Amino acid sequence: MKIDAERVAFTVQTSPRSSIGVLILLPRNWNGRFVGVGSGGAGGVLRDAALAPYAAQGYAAAMTDLGTSPDPASAGWRNPEAVSDFGHRATHAMTQAVRERVAAKYGRAPLFSYFVGASTGGQQAFAEAQRHPGDYDGILAGVPAHSRTRLHAYFLWNWRHSRNPDGSPLFTRAQEKGIRAAAIASFAPRERFPGAAGRFVSAPRWPDGAIDAAIDAAARNDHTLGPASLRALRALYSGPRHAATGERLFDGIPPGGDFSLARSNLYLFHWVFGPGADLASLDFGGDYDRYRAALAPDLDADNPDLDAFRAAGGRLLAYAGTQDSCVPCGPTLDYFDAVAARLGSRDAARSFFRLYVLPGREHFGGPGIQELRRPLDALRRWREKGVAPSLEGVSCTEHRIVALEPY
Repeated sequence: MKIDAERVAFTVQTSPRSSIGVLILLPRNWNGRFVGVGSGGAGGVLRDAALAPYAAQGYAAAMTDLGTSPDPASAGWRNPEAVSDFGHRATHAMTQAVRERVAAKYGRAPLFSYFVGASTGGQQAFAEAQRHPGDYDGILAGVPAHSRTRLHAYFLWNWRHSRNPDGSPLFTRAQEKGIRAAAIASFAPRERFPGAAGRFVSAPRWPDGAIDAAIDAAARNDHTLGPASLRALRALYSGPRHAATGERLFDGIPPGGDFSLARSNLYLFHWVFGPGADLASLDFGGDYDRYRAALAPDLDADNPDLDAFRAAGGRLLAYAGTQDSCVPCGPTLDYFDAVAARLGSRDAARSFFRLYVLPGREHFGGPGIQELRRPLDALRRWREKGVAPSLEGVSCTEHRIVALEPY
């Protein structure tokens, strides 16, 4: 995409061991607004392509590499400053520095500032609302990885339960495809979302008895699934538990979810236990506790106290997908419920925070509602004109437009 914009790249520091890369596109026809754009995965990159669509609309657009360049996989090992930067400091530092650059370029500060991010960018979004409520007037958080340390414990759990004792894959690709199909078929009789039955699952979580039904269906359809495979499947669907207390740590793979995206992203354990750590030997008791103690204070963005963001007039739009196995949506539903409980009602929460659950959306696309239509425009109208969002979703397989209700 060719745009008429000045490109500026620079670094900022939050400590002597910190190095945070920042990239800005400053369009000639500025609309008076700034958009911060989220990163993905472990960060470490700056992408013009991520900023170009916003600069083309007249926004001054910027992003940060989260301070994890050049080697995101080991950036946090023996470097707590990089952990803090990745968790929240880099986004705040980028925001402050970019505002200064924007004011210098155009002779005035932005009228409004917005943040748009998904996955890791969704973690950034929630962290900004919770920790730095004055940075942005409106925040759009997609498939947010905000329960960061517990999410990666889910990844490790799934990786462990998808392997044989010798480290080889427990399931073949054909078996995993059949297991997904069996789960989707088992939900068909209870589907209420139009067009979902037999194609995808609109339920964000497993209701009582549904795991048993899905496992039974998988076993009937594929006789190569032996007892060990079915036990592992139950563990994958049920989710990780603490080895000592039995506490459930995170949701399991959602109904109809893809297995492959649910067992990747193990780098946070290398940040704590070292680049050469044997992840197969870690336990979900003491090792899990050590891991969370090291990372959760900086990485988790689960604080339901959004009072300062609300008082500043901030508006938060979020969305999550029911079939997203990379960032299951259950913890985001729990987060909204915690915000509502703190404020006394769901209506009080919805006055500034709207969450949309997209039936059948996976982390990248999916067979159901893939995306929201023009959510940044809706966020702007909400913040600048006081018009509450009325959003539609787009079906990625049929290209249907579907009106959506907030959670």
